[in-house]
Amino acid sequence: LEEKELENNLTLGIINNISDKSKENTDYNFISVTDNEIIEAVSISTSPRIIIYGDQKYTSAIKLICEYYKETVHKMRGVIGEKNVSKLFAACTELKIFKKRGLIVHELIQVNELPLSKGSFEKVKPKDAELITDHRLTFEKETLEFTRSGRDELLKDTLNKIRNENLYCWRANGKMVSIAAI
Repeated sequence: LEEKELENNLTLGIINNISDKSKENTDYNFISVTDNEIIEAVSISTSPRIIIYGDQKYTSAIKLICEYYKETVHKMRGVIGEKNVSKLFAACTELKIFKKRGLIVHELIQVNELPLSKGSFEKVKPKDAELITDHRLTFEKETLEFTRSGRDELLKDTLNKIRNENLYCWRANGKMVSIAAI
């Protein structure tokens, strides 16, 4: 679990972030290709950008996932994954490779003592729901280039997160300067 923390947290975070878990959404896909109880490739799609993970030696498993997305006429705007797996997926689905990002790995060798900034970490209050909803809408538009739900639905989800004590913020000088969701 510790070795695969990034993949596990990313996967759980994406699934946990789905606004209405009780409703089927045909645009969401959670795909796992196994052979003899060995997971060869996995894909998650909750937006037009598809996450794919697997070992490049399992090309047939990756191609199976590609075929699924093509056959279901899934909207694809990009793929996120390890270089060779992503390239194979892009070639199979005929996605144009337009952007490559390098991976920079840092090693933490020392932790500095940092002073806490002025303010306080606290649970978000219902009176902040409108502001947070606006921030969430803006974030989705900037990162996904579309919104997954309308403002009313997002406001309802925000109020739910507040009611369930799953939203926190940092306040400084009476203003909310950062938010965190569980």
